[in-house]
Amino acid sequence: MGESTITLQDVEVLWGLRVDGRPVTLHHVRRTVQERKHLVNEVLGFWPEDAMLKGGRLKMSSMYRQLTTPVPPDAPDELVRQYARMYLLILLGGLLFADACGNVVSLNWLDYVRDLEAMGEYSWGSATLACLYSRLCHACRASTTTTGGPYLLLQIWAWERIPSIRPEMYPAPEIGEFPVAGRWVAERTGVDPPGRRSSYYREHIALLRMDEFIWMPYSDERLAALPRYCRHGERIWRARVPLVFWHIIEFHCPDRVMRQFGLVQNVPEPVNTNPQGLHQFDLSGYPGRNWAQFHSAWIQYWNARANAEVTGQLADTFRPSNDYLKWYHEHTILYISNPSDQNPQMGQMLQGVSGQFEYLVCIYLRLPSLGTIFGA
Repeated sequence: MGESTITLQDVEVLWGLRVDGRPVTLHHVRRTVQERKHLVNEVLGFWPEDAMLKGGRLKMSSMYRQLTTPVPPDAPDELVRQYARMYLLILLGGLLFADACGNVVSLNWLDYVRDLEAMGEYSWGSATLACLYSRLCHACRASTTTTGGPYLLLQIWAWERIPSIRPEMYPAPEIGEFPVAGRWVAERTGVDPPGRRSSYYREHIALLRMDEFIWMPYSDERLAALPRYCRHGERIWRARVPLVFWHIIEFHCPDRVMRQFGLVQNVPEPVNTNPQGLHQFDLSGYPGRNWAQFHSAWIQYWNARANAEVTGQLADTFRPSNDYLKWYHEHTILYISNPSDQNPQMGQMLQGVSGQFEYLVCIYLRLPSLGTIFGA
């Protein structure tokens, strides 16, 4: 079938996060415990207890306590702003950039929420996508036992494009002034079978047919009906650019998934996803570093995003060309789960099918004339 991935278009359409804006960078400042408490009090309006601070992070439960007290009708402007900052921090630390714990938020975000007006200038969508790409890369390592990241975004993306793995529910047909993901806030009509484990979904995706995947779930009519902020960055949806989030640099390569934009998928250009060892960087190993300065070359690349759009020819079919399929099968792994695994829900029916596909494709590549015979 070929490659597919979540793009800047998906982030903006599904969650309404701005993608065309300033990069979310970081100047990592070292602070003592007392300086951290002063910072929290200055920005949020309360002094955190020692137990509420975990290194350079603040427990979100400390903010939940503050938010249990309603804002009085005659509250001063600064108090209202403090409440808004706490809600934003919970959103940042609990959803968009959640770590494996899911109950703390980095104090680095206080420098952003301090200026509420300026927050609207940043590309939160590209930073969220960079975080997701990075966390997915981290989760693929055999040594990884826990991970964080905006996986809810990936889950909704999959529901929109693979109907057969959607939950049993009635998505809302009308969502009003909300992003597309708002339609999944609906009543469930059933629950997944208790024995349906992750192996079931892995094998199901391995068997996915072309007609079971929706390449373009966002029709022109559907996009036109969305709030304007869900289409604000349309000019860079197909930009081939680095994505910047603090110390993280990931790459947005729409030329690898052109069918998601209704264009012909050709063999994409090679891409080095880890130049200069970018994947080896983390915050803990480089305290006090100005990441905006360190990544200045990549940030300049991002700033030229308007001129980085990938163009292509309109497609009249989603079926890939033989040249693309040959490239794809030479550069990918065609199985997801261990071919020797057995799905207890399906008996022997799915036993080893991924491995069989791998074998059959190898034979197919040795006999390229078969592609013409079967109309591939």
